Amino acid sequence: MSLRFQRRLLSHIRHPSYTPGAVRELAEDLGIAEEDFAEFEQSLQALAASGQVVYGDLRVVTLPPMGHEVVGMFRRNQKGFGFVIPRLANLHGDLFVPADATGGALTGDTVRARVVRERNAPPGKSPFVGEVIEVIERKRTEFSGELVRRGSMWIAQPDGKTLTDPVVIRDPGNKNAQEGDKIIFELTLRPEG
Repeated sequence: MSLRFQRRLLSHIRHPSYTPGAVRELAEDLGIAEEDFAEFEQSLQALAASGQVVYGDLRVVTLPPMGHEVVGMFRRNQKGFGFVIPRLANLHGDLFVPADATGGALTGDTVRARVVRERNAPPGKSPFVGEVIEVIERKRTEFSGELVRRGSMWIAQPDGKTLTDPVVIRDPGNKNAQEGDKIIFELTLRPEG
């Protein structure tokens, strides 16, 4: 089975200007020669079997609906909310995640999110909201920051925009550590809730 047809199909169907159409129209749009049509249709059926496209009785080809859960890469906004960019494209695009439902996910983490509810979205916006229920894989565990002393505790104030909350440092490791030192620290335990 030809991967070239699968890639072309997915690229075409994912494009914002794509209007769902019949298989013959899709083949015509992509310039598929008549002698390649059977292979093209096999590629389409393979994509449908893997859940990457919907190809039903009406022979209209579309991306699948959002579903009950989404797995993808999380992108966090500085204001706390974020988006899950699905591994598999869907009709509704990225999944919005409110600040109180990010589950501690940081930009670049691979997450699993529950599609929580429909909301009154303006036309052209996705009607779905998500809640991160699992961080499958962390993109980063090491960060840089400035060492700060708060009473008897050491705290790292992270640099950059990925991690913004202060982090408690259990043991600064160096007896000569001073407030204001630049450090590299590893997150080994993340707070929940």
